[in-house]
Amino acid sequence: MHAGSPPNWSEARRYSVVIPVFNSAPIVGTTIERTLAFFDRRGWRCEIIAVNDGSTDRSWEVLRESAHISTRVTAIDLAANHGQHAATWCGLARASGDFIVTLDDDLQYPPEEIARLIEKAEEGHDLVCGRFRRARAPARSLASWTVGLLDRWLFHRPEGFVFTSFRLMRRDVVVRLCDYRLRDPYLRGLLVRCAASPCNVWVKHQPRGVGRSGYNAIKIARFGLSMLRTYREISRGGRGSSPPVIAIREVVGRRAASVDSAGA
Repeated sequence: MHAGSPPNWSEARRYSVVIPVFNSAPIVGTTIERTLAFFDRRGWRCEIIAVNDGSTDRSWEVLRESAHISTRVTAIDLAANHGQHAATWCGLARASGDFIVTLDDDLQYPPEEIARLIEKAEEGHDLVCGRFRRARAPARSLASWTVGLLDRWLFHRPEGFVFTSFRLMRRDVVVRLCDYRLRDPYLRGLLVRCAASPCNVWVKHQPRGVGRSGYNAIKIARFGLSMLRTYREISRGGRGSSPPVIAIREVVGRRAASVDSAGA
């Protein structure tokens, strides 16, 4: 872990919001609009990087339109489905903000709750994950318990700290994270290694309005394999020699000229 002094929040109000997108055409446009509105009300500068992770519905068309409407939106279309961690990594690698937020595409975490992440980070924390209360199905609970146990055992997750996909990271944490050039990176485990002061804050969490969770048995198994491969690589002292290859089909937005198909 690395220590570091928190930035001057009153002077450095630049944010990047990374949104991994999968089959959320009916709702992702609203997610982007509400996120921009949240920052506009506060007069804070922001950019949105939305990464389409091989959706089979009209998600990419919605993202392209959003990028054409607002110069603050960059839409990236991956050539295939790589999973939420890889899509998020792709966006993080291209984020330019002093602080980076990751947000789901389906409004289960309302964009307005970003304020809670920011308030907690102002206390000096460099990684803040939103936490919520929710009843889980028995099978999902067992899977979550197993993943949590492995996180504590393999990656030394702090006792009581809960990972979620709704998080704010200081830029230096993201820079250290992107230094890991692993073929199949396990984002959660690497994040806790890169942050000096991770913490949670309670946030609102809403029922899914459209679609259903993308985490089926196959994806959970792939998630576990990614965890074990990442642990094996870092236990050998390696960070990899090249970034993971993630082919990109198209980019729309002001960052289009700086994005290639070499990967995240």
